[in-house]
Amino acid sequence: MHRPDLHTERLTLRPLTDDDLPHLVALNGDPEVMRFITGRALTPEEVMADLPRLTRSERGLGLWSGTDAHGFAGVWFLVPDPDDAAAAEIGWRLPRVSWGRGLAVEGARALLTHAFETVGAERVWAETMAVNARSRAVMERLGMRHTGTEVREWEDPIPGWEQGEVVYELTREDAAVAVWNDEAQAFDEAADHGLRDPDVREAWRELLRDLLPTAPARVADLGCGTGTLSELLTEEGYAVTGVDFSPEMILRARAKVPGVEFVEADASAPPLDPASYDVVLSRHVLWAMPDPAAALVRWEALLAPGGRLVLVEGSWSTGAGLTGAETVALVEGLGRPATLRPLPEARYWGHEVSDERYAVTG
Repeated sequence: MHRPDLHTERLTLRPLTDDDLPHLVALNGDPEVMRFITGRALTPEEVMADLPRLTRSERGLGLWSGTDAHGFAGVWFLVPDPDDAAAAEIGWRLPRVSWGRGLAVEGARALLTHAFETVGAERVWAETMAVNARSRAVMERLGMRHTGTEVREWEDPIPGWEQGEVVYELTREDAAVAVWNDEAQAFDEAADHGLRDPDVREAWRELLRDLLPTAPARVADLGCGTGTLSELLTEEGYAVTGVDFSPEMILRARAKVPGVEFVEADASAPPLDPASYDVVLSRHVLWAMPDPAAALVRWEALLAPGGRLVLVEGSWSTGAGLTGAETVALVEGLGRPATLRPLPEARYWGHEVSDERYAVTG
């Protein structure tokens, strides 16, 4: 698997090469940088001898050299777990001029996204000495959870060794929840999310009337976010149950639509009563499922006889998403006839769009 360059607001991370040797010699030759790693500075000869290992790439994993507007900013790594093919270890090592600027977190977040969305890792973990407060703070800012502490014997003990080494980890689901919790506060600002513009809101009201059976049909709104579509459907007389795995999204949905049941759970496997809904509705959710076909099988099981899937999806300019043909094929794979309705009109989105947006019913 190709190991790509990664870009953040301030950083460019590119796969480490032999050309980075001078930076590595300076970085690993600083005793303060190496304080909780080896307890001493490494010699240039030691760094050079380790270079073949450091530049190795495996399954899209390895080491990245980071630069910002000031030049070399540090090294970040994401390497295979030898005991778990679905896991990877993450870490970072920055020169002192980069400390205290949030760069360790910024670069690590880019690697976490790469790990979960490109490599397909299910779990990422990190390890450091218990006394290394700076690295532990980075792990906590990344949303990683402390999962254990182990005291090991050191051949050349580093001060603080007796307090042990700590392990933090983040799962794919934890990462997704953290992202959407962060998104929740400003989520409704987008015209098609909050539907605060009367014209956009009316466009969605008309669309849902066209796509759904008449009220008071029972609707499972999966990946409901802040509850905007649930609110619209409730106004139209539908009986709605919303599901979202982000606690912050659910909090806002409950405040927006009092009286509607909102369930905090993974939309890919909603804990709802089977064969109880006239409609399973999702908007921009199916594409994000680890296995869209398997998710659809579980969603279909929620439908009562004669029930309907209503899937609003897109294939966006970022390269993410599902094409209309892909979503139609997924629905037809259930043995259901599928109808594709393109949605290119700006009135649904609050602005002109050039990518593919659509609804599929089945």
